[in-house]
Amino acid sequence: MTSRHRARVRTGAALLAAAVTVTGCTSTANGDTAEAAADTTTVERTAALIPAAPGEPDPGEFSTRPSDYPATAGDAEIGSIIESQRMAEFVVLPAEVDPALTEEYLDLTRPIFGPVPLAYLLADTDSRIEQIGADTGMLAGFSTARFTKDNRARMVHAALRFRDDAAAGEAATRLHEHLLDPAVSGPTAAPYALATMPDSMVHTIATEYSRSVAALTQHGHYLIYTFVDSPTDRANWADQALEHALELQRPMLDRFPATALDELADLPVDIDDMLRRTLRYPEGADGAQVPAVYGPRGAAHLIAQLDTLDMFADTAATHMARDATFVYRTDATDRAQALFDRVVAQMRNKNDDISVVGAAGPPGVPDARCFEVITPYSEAATCALLYDTYVAEIRTKTVAGAHEATAAQYLIFQAADTD
Repeated sequence: MTSRHRARVRTGAALLAAAVTVTGCTSTANGDTAEAAADTTTVERTAALIPAAPGEPDPGEFSTRPSDYPATAGDAEIGSIIESQRMAEFVVLPAEVDPALTEEYLDLTRPIFGPVPLAYLLADTDSRIEQIGADTGMLAGFSTARFTKDNRARMVHAALRFRDDAAAGEAATRLHEHLLDPAVSGPTAAPYALATMPDSMVHTIATEYSRSVAALTQHGHYLIYTFVDSPTDRANWADQALEHALELQRPMLDRFPATALDELADLPVDIDDMLRRTLRYPEGADGAQVPAVYGPRGAAHLIAQLDTLDMFADTAATHMARDATFVYRTDATDRAQALFDRVVAQMRNKNDDISVVGAAGPPGVPDARCFEVITPYSEAATCALLYDTYVAEIRTKTVAGAHEATAAQYLIFQAADTD
């Protein structure tokens, strides 16, 4: 992603952040206990699951105060962001289309809350797509994306909402024509008639090594967009994936309780006070995401798809809030302990070429597990934190950074209990 993209895509995070007032803004300590925690899902424990490493919590430069959010969006622009987040609960998971689509592709898994994110979704950046989105009143949507483990096939899928049926139909036609332009999609872009999808506008792009197929399908005031890319020796898979995605997506959209345009400003911002308990990104942080509260399916798009759906069901988890950390909520302490185990298990369940190595826990923070994540191309760190009926997941570039972020998250949890 170019620096221009990062700045433009972060617009949503800055917009939502502008609506809030911030009030203040390895080896484990017990290796045997920690290892057991990683490999089980229902274990009876005392209150101290994992003793804190020696020392005091050190949050570094992170804020340790919960954030104050307004009760409602306050205007239609922020309401469109929240409506887009709501739509995530009604968007097909790539793994439901094909179980092989498992690998995270988070750049294109995000709310699509207007013309600029729409252009980023379809063509990186494109002023013409932005104009089409503006002309047709594109106001909300959510996109999801995944790769296969061999990196030879991928899917990008989105449900997009427009101001009315006519606008969605106009957008489909104009976007299809624009994406067929060789200057946009390349000289091999061509219309493609798919007999099983007569209501869809489809085009293909062929190279020596792969075949991409993209479909735009109007569904009332929605537009369903699916892009699949497959190697030439699996060309039929692309058509089958398009068909199955559309088959699954249409009934989901029929169940979505769309918010009336004049009620977008009244959408609640922070469900169950979840966002106020998450760690905030520092001002101007690179890669900042739009703060959000998701249900099980919304969380599944961002984490481990089908396993996340099962995790929510098995542990009675209700929501996941996302800002600089992921925070899950369940209904009782024993369920939270099981949820903690499942989050840790997801952290450890990586591809064969990714090494997950236990790391020391953050000083002064009980009930935390940390890992170094080493790939052939990069290193990162992650921690899980259990606090009462909440579980937090922290992802950073270094173990030191993970320790500071986890300490800050722990202190936010404590402060939220006393405010």
